Amino acid sequence: MFYAFETRYPHLAEYLLTELDVYPNPTTEPEKCKTIRAKWDTGANHSVISIRLKELLNLMPIASETITGIGGPQIIEVVRLAVKLPNDLYVSSKRIGVCNIQSAHDIDMLIGMDIIKLGDFHISNSDGKTRFSYIVPSLPERYSLAEEANKLNSR
Repeated sequence: MFYAFETRYPHLAEYLLTELDVYPNPTTEPEKCKTIRAKWDTGANHSVISIRLKELLNLMPIASETITGIGGPQIIEVVRLAVKLPNDLYVSSKRIGVCNIQSAHDIDMLIGMDIIKLGDFHISNSDGKTRFSYIVPSLPERYSLAEEANKLNSR
């Protein structure tokens, strides 16, 4: 079974934002779920949540790790969190870092490559609009933009 979603923006998007559900642990009842805004970040190796969300869900640290970001290395707490992506894919018991996420978009999570690489991630910018789609598992046929461009150019 494939799990996919698509988000369309009426303009060229500077950020890829979606809503998703988070659960304090894999056995949490649906009423303990929180719907949050997340930013998809291909420049982040690992997904992280805000300190605010950690406190809201009363998550307890299971470890600490050193990460390196734009501001240099920092030690962060690591928690366990279950995530349900917009395509209804449930990623259970994921190790997630806790960082001071500052954003004008009221986000509580950065989706990093640890989750993005579970499937196919595609961004299209045409006619002044952005279309972003994601599917898990990856499609059986690889789609190559370079091959498509070569076909169009050879006409």
